Amino acid sequence: MRGIPLKGNTYCIFQDSKHNIWIATKGEGLVKARPQGGGHYKLTRYCHSRDDIYSLSDNNVYCVYEDVKGRIWVATFGGGINYLTHNRGGREIFVNHRNNLKGFPIDNCHKVRFVTGDHRGNIWIATTVGALMVNSDFKKPEDAVFHHYVRVQNDVNSLSNNDVHYILSTRKNELYLVTFGGGLNKLQTIDAAGDAIFKSYGVAEGLPSDILLSIREDNKGNLWMSTENGISKFIPEEERFENYADGHVSPHVRFSEAASAYTSWGDLLFGTSNGVLLFNPDSIRKSTYVPPLVFSKLLIANEDVVPDEKIY
Repeated sequence: MRGIPLKGNTYCIFQDSKHNIWIATKGEGLVKARPQGGGHYKLTRYCHSRDDIYSLSDNNVYCVYEDVKGRIWVATFGGGINYLTHNRGGREIFVNHRNNLKGFPIDNCHKVRFVTGDHRGNIWIATTVGALMVNSDFKKPEDAVFHHYVRVQNDVNSLSNNDVHYILSTRKNELYLVTFGGGLNKLQTIDAAGDAIFKSYGVAEGLPSDILLSIREDNKGNLWMSTENGISKFIPEEERFENYADGHVSPHVRFSEAASAYTSWGDLLFGTSNGVLLFNPDSIRKSTYVPPLVFSKLLIANEDVVPDEKIY
Protein backbone atom coordinates (compact mmCIF):
# COMPACT_ATOMS: atom_id res chain seq x y z
CA MET A 1 0.00 0.00 0.00
CA ARG A 2 1.36 3.39 -0.97
CA GLY A 3 1.48 5.93 1.86
CA ILE A 4 0.94 9.65 1.79
CA PRO A 5 4.20 11.63 1.47
CA LEU A 6 5.19 13.48 4.64
CA LYS A 7 4.86 17.24 4.30
CA GLY A 8 7.95 19.37 4.71
CA ASN A 9 11.65 19.02 3.95
CA THR A 10 13.18 16.76 6.58
CA TYR A 11 16.17 18.35 8.30
CA CYS A 12 16.87 16.02 11.24
CA ILE A 13 15.81 12.54 12.40
CA PHE A 14 16.26 11.48 16.03
CA GLN A 15 15.29 8.37 18.01
CA ASP A 16 14.67 8.78 21.74
CA SER A 17 15.04 6.30 24.61
CA LYS A 18 11.41 5.19 24.17
CA HIS A 19 12.08 4.35 20.50
CA ASN A 20 9.97 7.24 19.24
CA ILE A 21 11.33 8.70 16.02
CA TRP A 22 11.32 12.50 15.80
CA ILE A 23 11.34 14.10 12.36
CA ALA A 24 12.28 17.77 12.20
CA THR A 25 11.12 19.65 9.12
CA LYS A 26 11.78 23.03 7.59
CA GLY A 27 8.50 24.88 7.57
CA GLU A 28 6.13 22.07 8.61
CA GLY A 29 6.96 21.68 12.30
CA LEU A 30 7.87 18.50 14.15
CA VAL A 31 6.60 14.94 13.63
CA LYS A 32 6.68 12.15 16.23
CA ALA A 33 6.46 8.55 14.97
CA ARG A 34 5.44 6.38 17.91
CA PRO A 35 5.93 2.61 17.37
CA GLN A 36 2.74 0.56 17.40
CA GLY A 37 4.26 -2.86 16.76
CA GLY A 38 4.61 -4.85 13.58
CA GLY A 39 6.59 -2.07 11.91
CA HIS A 40 3.69 0.38 12.21
CA TYR A 41 3.90 3.89 13.64
CA LYS A 42 1.41 6.47 14.78
CA LEU A 43 2.32 9.92 13.50
CA THR A 44 1.70 13.12 15.46
CA ARG A 45 2.56 16.50 13.99
CA TYR A 46 3.33 19.51 16.20
CA CYS A 47 3.05 22.96 14.65
CA HIS A 48 3.29 26.56 15.71
CA SER A 49 0.04 28.31 16.55
CA ARG A 50 -0.07 32.04 17.12
CA ASP A 51 -3.09 31.60 19.41
CA ASP A 52 -1.51 28.90 21.61
CA ILE A 53 1.54 30.01 23.59
CA TYR A 54 2.24 26.38 24.54
CA SER A 55 2.54 25.27 20.92
CA LEU A 56 5.86 24.90 19.10
CA SER A 57 7.56 28.30 18.92
CA ASP A 58 8.35 28.04 15.17
CA ASN A 59 7.74 25.59 12.33
CA ASN A 60 11.35 25.60 11.10
CA VAL A 61 12.79 22.79 13.22
CA TYR A 62 16.53 22.12 12.87
CA CYS A 63 17.40 19.67 15.65
CA VAL A 64 15.94 17.37 18.35
CA TYR A 65 17.75 16.12 21.47
CA GLU A 66 16.86 14.10 24.58
CA ASP A 67 18.58 15.12 27.83
CA VAL A 68 19.54 12.92 30.80
CA LYS A 69 16.13 13.59 32.39
CA GLY A 70 14.25 12.36 29.32
CA ARG A 71 13.14 15.82 28.19
CA ILE A 72 12.88 16.33 24.44
CA TRP A 73 14.54 19.60 23.35
CA VAL A 74 13.60 21.14 20.02
CA ALA A 75 15.72 23.73 18.22
CA THR A 76 13.88 26.08 15.88
CA PHE A 77 15.34 28.54 13.41
CA GLY A 78 13.20 31.53 14.26
CA GLY A 79 11.57 30.74 17.61
CA GLY A 80 14.54 29.75 19.77
CA ILE A 81 14.58 26.62 21.92
CA ASN A 82 11.68 24.48 23.22
CA TYR A 83 11.35 21.44 25.42
CA LEU A 84 8.40 19.10 25.51
CA THR A 85 6.55 18.31 28.74
CA HIS A 86 3.00 17.70 30.02
CA ASN A 87 0.70 20.06 31.88
CA ARG A 88 -1.34 19.02 34.91
CA GLY A 89 -4.06 17.70 32.66
CA GLY A 90 -1.65 15.44 30.80
CA ARG A 91 -1.61 17.50 27.60
CA GLU A 92 1.69 17.75 25.73
CA ILE A 93 3.00 21.31 25.74
CA PHE A 94 6.14 23.07 24.55
CA VAL A 95 7.95 25.22 27.08
CA ASN A 96 9.64 28.16 25.36
CA HIS A 97 10.16 31.91 25.54
CA ARG A 98 6.46 32.60 24.88
CA ASN A 99 5.43 31.04 28.19
CA ASN A 100 7.66 29.98 31.09
CA LEU A 101 11.19 29.87 29.70
CA LYS A 102 11.73 33.49 30.66
CA GLY A 103 15.52 33.38 30.82
CA PHE A 104 16.03 32.43 27.19
CA PRO A 105 17.58 35.41 25.27
CA ILE A 106 15.08 35.32 22.42
CA ASP A 107 15.92 38.80 21.08
CA ASN A 108 19.42 37.71 20.06
CA CYS A 109 19.16 33.92 19.89
CA HIS A 110 15.93 33.22 18.02
CA LYS A 111 17.79 31.32 15.27
CA VAL A 112 18.90 28.02 16.79
CA ARG A 113 20.69 25.45 14.64
CA PHE A 114 21.63 22.69 17.05
CA VAL A 115 21.13 21.39 20.60
CA THR A 116 23.01 18.69 22.53
CA GLY A 117 24.30 17.87 26.01
CA ASP A 118 27.58 17.22 27.81
CA HIS A 119 28.71 14.84 30.56
CA ARG A 120 27.91 17.40 33.27
CA GLY A 121 24.23 17.50 32.36
CA ASN A 122 24.51 20.88 30.65
CA ILE A 123 22.47 21.62 27.53
CA TRP A 124 24.46 23.35 24.77
CA ILE A 125 22.64 25.35 22.11
CA ALA A 126 24.19 26.54 18.83
CA THR A 127 22.79 29.78 17.42
CA THR A 128 23.69 32.35 14.79
CA VAL A 129 24.73 34.69 17.61
CA GLY A 130 27.00 32.48 19.66
CA ALA A 131 26.43 29.46 21.90
CA LEU A 132 24.21 29.04 24.96
CA MET A 133 24.55 26.73 27.93
CA VAL A 134 21.93 25.86 30.54
CA ASN A 135 22.16 23.22 33.25
CA SER A 136 19.36 20.68 32.85
CA ASP A 137 18.98 20.28 36.62
CA PHE A 138 16.27 22.93 37.01
CA LYS A 139 12.92 22.18 38.60
CA LYS A 140 10.91 25.02 37.05
CA PRO A 141 11.51 26.59 33.62
CA GLU A 142 11.59 30.02 35.23
CA ASP A 143 14.70 28.90 37.15
CA ALA A 144 16.68 27.96 34.03
CA VAL A 145 19.76 30.18 33.69
CA PHE A 146 21.21 30.56 30.20
CA HIS A 147 24.88 31.49 29.78
CA HIS A 148 25.67 33.18 26.48
CA TYR A 149 29.08 32.83 24.80
CA VAL A 150 30.03 35.10 21.91
CA ARG A 151 33.09 36.35 20.09
CA VAL A 152 34.76 39.21 21.91
CA GLN A 153 37.17 41.27 19.85
CA ASN A 154 40.82 40.91 20.96
CA ASP A 155 39.88 38.21 23.49
CA VAL A 156 41.58 34.95 22.44
CA ASN A 157 39.67 33.04 25.14
CA SER A 158 36.26 33.83 23.63
CA LEU A 159 34.56 32.09 20.71
CA SER A 160 36.29 32.73 17.40
CA ASN A 161 32.98 33.27 15.55
CA ASN A 162 29.34 33.69 16.53
CA ASP A 163 27.76 31.51 13.83
CA VAL A 164 27.89 28.10 15.54
CA HIS A 165 26.75 25.20 13.35
CA TYR A 166 27.42 22.12 15.43
CA ILE A 167 28.51 21.07 18.94
CA LEU A 168 30.11 17.75 19.84
CA SER A 169 30.66 16.21 23.27
CA THR A 170 33.30 13.47 22.92
CA ARG A 171 33.80 10.20 24.76
CA LYS A 172 36.66 11.84 26.67
CA ASN A 173 34.20 14.48 27.91
CA GLU A 174 35.65 17.24 25.77
CA LEU A 175 33.39 19.76 24.03
CA TYR A 176 34.00 21.11 20.52
CA LEU A 177 32.06 23.75 18.60
CA VAL A 178 32.30 24.20 14.83
CA THR A 179 31.67 27.64 13.40
CA PHE A 180 30.90 29.09 10.00
CA GLY A 181 33.92 31.35 9.57
CA GLY A 182 35.88 30.86 12.80
CA GLY A 183 37.07 27.29 12.52
CA LEU A 184 37.01 24.84 15.42
CA ASN A 185 36.60 25.83 19.07
CA LYS A 186 37.38 23.66 22.10
CA LEU A 187 35.99 24.34 25.55
CA GLN A 188 39.04 24.54 27.81
CA THR A 189 37.46 25.31 31.19
CA ILE A 190 34.13 26.35 32.64
CA ASP A 191 33.60 27.38 36.25
CA ALA A 192 30.64 27.19 38.61
CA ALA A 193 29.49 30.65 37.53
CA GLY A 194 29.35 29.54 33.89
CA ASP A 195 32.38 31.55 32.76
CA ALA A 196 34.16 29.67 29.98
CA ILE A 197 37.51 29.72 28.20
CA PHE A 198 37.75 28.48 24.61
CA LYS A 199 40.68 27.61 22.37
CA SER A 200 40.28 28.06 18.63
CA TYR A 201 41.85 26.30 15.65
CA GLY A 202 41.75 27.79 12.18
CA VAL A 203 43.60 27.81 8.89
CA ALA A 204 46.76 28.96 10.66
CA GLU A 205 46.66 25.78 12.78
CA GLY A 206 46.14 23.49 9.79
CA LEU A 207 42.45 23.52 8.88
CA PRO A 208 41.75 23.72 5.13
CA SER A 209 39.03 26.32 5.75
CA ASP A 210 37.55 28.31 8.63
CA ILE A 211 34.08 27.45 7.34
CA LEU A 212 33.01 24.23 9.08
CA LEU A 213 29.64 22.55 8.65
CA SER A 214 29.61 19.38 10.75
CA ILE A 215 31.76 17.23 13.05
CA ARG A 216 31.83 13.57 14.12
CA GLU A 217 34.03 11.42 16.37
CA ASP A 218 35.30 8.01 15.22
CA ASN A 219 36.03 4.98 17.40
CA LYS A 220 39.63 6.11 17.93
CA GLY A 221 38.67 9.53 19.23
CA ASN A 222 39.63 11.40 16.05
CA LEU A 223 37.31 14.21 14.94
CA TRP A 224 36.17 14.40 11.32
CA MET A 225 34.80 17.66 9.94
CA SER A 226 33.14 18.68 6.71
CA THR A 227 34.48 22.03 5.56
CA GLU A 228 34.17 24.35 2.60
CA ASN A 229 37.38 22.80 1.26
CA GLY A 230 36.92 19.08 1.79
CA ILE A 231 37.16 16.75 4.79
CA SER A 232 39.49 17.39 7.72
CA LYS A 233 40.57 14.99 10.49
CA PHE A 234 41.66 16.42 13.84
CA ILE A 235 43.79 14.29 16.17
CA PRO A 236 43.14 15.81 19.63
CA GLU A 237 46.17 14.28 21.41
CA GLU A 238 48.52 15.82 18.85
CA GLU A 239 46.40 18.89 18.04
CA ARG A 240 47.08 18.09 14.41
CA PHE A 241 44.94 18.19 11.26
CA GLU A 242 45.02 15.89 8.24
CA ASN A 243 43.13 17.30 5.27
CA TYR A 244 41.46 15.56 2.36
CA ALA A 245 40.54 17.97 -0.41
CA ASP A 246 38.26 17.46 -3.42
CA GLY A 247 40.85 15.34 -5.21
CA HIS A 248 40.81 12.78 -2.39
CA VAL A 249 37.03 12.71 -2.06
CA SER A 250 34.96 13.57 -5.11
CA PRO A 251 35.20 16.47 -7.53
CA HIS A 252 33.33 19.64 -6.59
CA VAL A 253 31.54 18.25 -3.54
CA ARG A 254 29.64 20.84 -1.49
CA PHE A 255 28.87 19.62 2.01
CA SER A 256 25.52 20.26 3.66
CA GLU A 257 25.06 21.96 7.02
CA ALA A 258 24.87 19.61 10.04
CA ALA A 259 24.39 16.57 7.80
CA SER A 260 26.60 13.80 9.19
CA ALA A 261 26.40 10.48 11.02
CA TYR A 262 28.64 7.78 12.50
CA THR A 263 27.24 4.30 12.06
CA SER A 264 27.33 1.41 14.53
CA TRP A 265 29.62 -0.49 12.13
CA GLY A 266 32.16 2.34 12.02
CA ASP A 267 31.42 4.23 8.80
CA LEU A 268 31.16 8.00 8.52
CA LEU A 269 28.51 9.67 6.38
CA PHE A 270 28.44 13.30 5.27
CA GLY A 271 25.58 14.84 3.33
CA THR A 272 26.50 16.73 0.17
CA SER A 273 24.82 18.58 -2.67
CA ASN A 274 25.33 15.46 -4.77
CA GLY A 275 24.26 12.62 -2.50
CA VAL A 276 25.97 11.12 0.55
CA LEU A 277 29.69 10.63 1.03
CA LEU A 278 30.37 7.37 2.92
CA PHE A 279 33.74 6.02 4.03
CA ASN A 280 35.39 4.02 6.80
CA PRO A 281 37.89 6.22 8.65
CA ASP A 282 40.11 3.21 9.44
CA SER A 283 40.67 2.69 5.72
CA ILE A 284 42.11 6.17 5.19
CA ARG A 285 45.83 6.51 5.88
CA LYS A 286 48.51 8.99 5.01
CA SER A 287 50.79 7.85 2.23
CA THR A 288 54.29 6.79 3.34
CA TYR A 289 55.63 6.75 -0.21
CA VAL A 290 58.75 8.88 -0.69
CA PRO A 291 59.29 9.64 -4.38
CA PRO A 292 62.85 9.42 -5.75
CA LEU A 293 64.68 12.66 -6.49
CA VAL A 294 65.44 12.99 -10.22
CA PHE A 295 67.35 15.77 -11.96
CA SER A 296 65.54 16.36 -15.22
CA LYS A 297 67.19 19.55 -16.36
CA LEU A 298 70.11 21.86 -15.62
CA LEU A 299 70.29 25.50 -16.62
CA ILE A 300 73.21 27.89 -16.22
CA ALA A 301 72.63 31.53 -17.10
CA ASN A 302 69.23 30.44 -18.36
CA GLU A 303 70.80 28.06 -20.92
CA ASP A 304 70.45 24.27 -21.04
CA VAL A 305 73.51 22.30 -20.02
CA VAL A 306 73.86 18.91 -21.73
CA PRO A 307 75.89 16.15 -20.02
CA ASP A 308 79.52 15.84 -21.31
CA GLU A 309 79.16 19.16 -23.08
CA LYS A 310 81.94 21.68 -22.40
CA ILE A 311 80.95 25.01 -20.95
CA TYR A 312 82.87 28.08 -22.09
